[in-house]
Amino acid sequence: TMPPIRAKVSGDILRWARISAGLSENEAARKIGGASFKSSHLERLDSDQSQPTVKQLIKLASVYGRPVATFFSTLGAAGKRAV
Repeated sequence: TMPPIRAKVSGDILRWARISAGLSENEAARKIGGASFKSSHLERLDSDQSQPTVKQLIKLASVYGRPVATFFSTLGAAGKRAV
C-alpha cells in the first residue's frame, strides 16, 4: 500500500479555522477522530510541526465548516496576502 498523501497547508490557517469555528484543540480532536485523533496531533498541525493527510484535511474542513480550498488560500489567516 502507498503511504498517505500529506496536504501542504499552513498551520496558521488550520489554527484560525479551528478558533473561528469556536473549537478548542480537545473539542476539535474529538469531532475529527474520536479517541483515535489526539489533541496533541492537532497541536502539531496548528504549529506547522506536522502536515495533515488529505483525508484528515477533508475531515478538518468539514468539522470547521470551511471549504477545503480555504486551506490552500494565498491569503493569510488575517485576510492579508501572504508574502
